[in-house]
Amino acid sequence: MSRLKDTLAHTQLAANAEKLGGWDNALVTADAIEAADHQKVRELVQAYPDAVELIERIVEVSAKYR
Repeated sequence: MSRLKDTLAHTQLAANAEKLGGWDNALVTADAIEAADHQKVRELVQAYPDAVELIERIVEVSAKYR
């Protein structure tokens, strides 16, 4: 189980957890974003098309500050 961290991906996805099917999925996705594991992010988001735009913005901004 993932834990909430003080990162952009974690705070944004925790605040929008309902778009990713809940808290656990949101934090696992945030961990994948922080690890730059794009394949895992794609797999996790595939079932939640409403979250794709949000995820793309978070990935883009996170990459700039990595």
